[in-house]
Amino acid sequence: MSKITKMMILILGFIVVMFTTPLHAFQKLPVVVSILPEKYLVGRVGGDLVNVDVLIQPGADPHVFEPKPSQMKILAKAKIFFALGLPFEDSLLPRLKTLNPDLNLIHVDEGIFIYPMETRSGIHDHERSEQENNDNKRLPGDTHIWNSPGNVNRIVRNVTSALVRLDPLNRDIYLDNCFSFLFEVDEIDFSLREMLFEKRGSKFLVFHPAWGYFAREYGLVQVPVEIEGKEAKPSDIQALIELAKKDKIEVVLVSPQFSDKSAQVLAREIKGRVVKIDPLAENWLENMKKVGQIIREAAK
Repeated sequence: MSKITKMMILILGFIVVMFTTPLHAFQKLPVVVSILPEKYLVGRVGGDLVNVDVLIQPGADPHVFEPKPSQMKILAKAKIFFALGLPFEDSLLPRLKTLNPDLNLIHVDEGIFIYPMETRSGIHDHERSEQENNDNKRLPGDTHIWNSPGNVNRIVRNVTSALVRLDPLNRDIYLDNCFSFLFEVDEIDFSLREMLFEKRGSKFLVFHPAWGYFAREYGLVQVPVEIEGKEAKPSDIQALIELAKKDKIEVVLVSPQFSDKSAQVLAREIKGRVVKIDPLAENWLENMKKVGQIIREAAK
């Protein structure tokens, strides 16, 4: 075999490798998400094909979040931003169009019905002023959509569709990962329905109303202490105390992202206790199992 023939074979072999090797063999897709649970979901679909950066770090409050300059640099080089529908994204997304014109903005909340933020309706409506009722009517949508298996099913499908479209060479990998994970989502959903079936119609007291979608999915009633970052008035606290005593609720659920001082006061008044429950835990699947057990014990 001549040197020229050998060289041609090597060149052809290199070309074949270039056009048949998956994208991730050379570079992972740079992806940015808003919160840790979303990072987990994207990671379960993308696997080793994606590199996921998350904007809101552990302990941070998504309601007052503003990206740091270092995070804006990451966004400037990203291929995809998976928007979840959080309030801070409203001001961020227009800036991203200028910062990174080639960035693919994917709205993973597409197809999910957004319920209004829950109020303390039914606790003491007869005492509520006309102005308070009007304020309640103007309450924004509940953006905690990832805290239910039903919504996560849709989010994961939206993520998968985007990755398949933007990286078609790895279509089969994304689809396999998607269906494998959705099987686990169905399993935890079935487990939660069994676990919470006897609790249908029960109430649970929560400081920050992050579990409205979870409650609806399993026939529970979330009773929030705080609404849209506003602490409860003395009359609200008194009504919550009466409700808790009447229904024998002994647990106040709190998120680690917020101060639990008011929750501790309320817990003392009802001779109960404060239990932390994290709506932003990274491992979504494990957190759902933990949340189910906690709410089962808290709901009365």
